[in-house]
Amino acid sequence: MKRKMLIIILSAIFIVSCLVLTACHEHEYNACHEHEYNWNVVCEPSCTENGLTIGECSCGEQTMSVVPQLGHNYSSVIVKPSCPNQGYTSHTCTICGDTYKDTYVKANEKHDFQKSNNCAYCKCSITDVAVEVYDVSLTSGVKCYIIHRPEGGYDGYIKGNGGIKNFALDNMYASYLGYRFVDIYIENGITSIGDLAFRLQKNLKSVTFEEGSQLKSIGEGAFSGCERLASITIPRGVTSIGQGAFSGCDSLTSITFEDPAVWCCDDKWGNTWGYNLTMTDPSKNATYLKDT
Repeated sequence: MKRKMLIIILSAIFIVSCLVLTACHEHEYNACHEHEYNWNVVCEPSCTENGLTIGECSCGEQTMSVVPQLGHNYSSVIVKPSCPNQGYTSHTCTICGDTYKDTYVKANEKHDFQKSNNCAYCKCSITDVAVEVYDVSLTSGVKCYIIHRPEGGYDGYIKGNGGIKNFALDNMYASYLGYRFVDIYIENGITSIGDLAFRLQKNLKSVTFEEGSQLKSIGEGAFSGCERLASITIPRGVTSIGQGAFSGCDSLTSITFEDPAVWCCDDKWGNTWGYNLTMTDPSKNATYLKDT
């Protein structure tokens, strides 16, 4: 019996010793083991959101790592203002495509074809944007290009070489119940303006002659009834202004002559026509001509 007990006790001691040795071995292993993680992407980082990865070691240990958001990377393009549209700077993210605009630049108020058939601002062709084109020539070769103004009304660009016929704008009244011209630009190849050519353009505010104008004469009643026309400069070389050329121009307060010497001589037309025209007082000229 004693021998049997001894065997049991010795067996228990052996088992306990084995357990202790195993525990010590595992403790020693864990103490010196370095994790080597295989990383797996759970979600990629974006410009505005963090990403996430999970690492797993061969021992079964797992860990997570947050990947910082990338942040936007914008590429900028400057869009110049055109005649109908404002300019701005456009920014586009090269990563996610996000866009925004800033640094707005005011649009040009209107097209400018004074010196060319291409707009000085947006470079478009006058023939591409003209509402209509009318032949207003005395013989041939003079056309009026009608350009719509963004705020309403129309600009008229008269281009070509030669004279403008009598009643030049009258045939335009069939369309849109008549064009409401605000500004009229006359190219330097125009040599004469016919009788009543621009009559009754009640919204007309300005008439501009291109530098180097070859204009020689302005017909009778040419600008009669242009109630809002406030001022005009008569080009150098004009030697004839017809009767009532500015009659009914109620707002006209200034007429300036580029070559005043031609218009200040009392004996050119006797003591009536031209008597009250001066070099130094455009308002006096306006008062005289709009009532003559």
